[in-house]
Amino acid sequence: MITADIPGPFFDAQGQFYVTGRPKLDAGNSTISLEDINFTRQVDNRLVQTISAVLSEPLRQQLADNARYNFAIERERVINELRKKLQAGIQAGNMQIKGSITNVLANNILIAAEELIVLTEITGSITLKGNYKIPYRSFNSNSGMRQGCFKAVWISAFW
Repeated sequence: MITADIPGPFFDAQGQFYVTGRPKLDAGNSTISLEDINFTRQVDNRLVQTISAVLSEPLRQQLADNARYNFAIERERVINELRKKLQAGIQAGNMQIKGSITNVLANNILIAAEELIVLTEITGSITLKGNYKIPYRSFNSNSGMRQGCFKAVWISAFW
């Protein structure tokens, strides 16, 4: 909804302008645009109502031309932050996670109440390194084994 207050003696009007459309993801250009744009208006000036009805197609085209959002900068900021954290390592208890990102693909849009969410698939590799303790008891008191622990486990995974 857009609220407008148009000044001037002939165009003095107040009202609301409602725009609808279907979001479309262009992953290659990192843009979201609106398709099938339509609009309606509630304006208190008959001249403005008439002019907007006569010019509805050019207005619709102007809306379509301007209803684009490029999310490349935001995507790169988030991916670079994730890349830095994976390279530096993320500590989780005695485990450390390190990794790298090889591909990022925006593949869909989720429409929420007040935002559009770009669903993104990130591929790469991670390495988990850490240690944990496993208590054990000797099975034979003559073996010289006493209560102690085993250490060191590492796992590599691709995701």
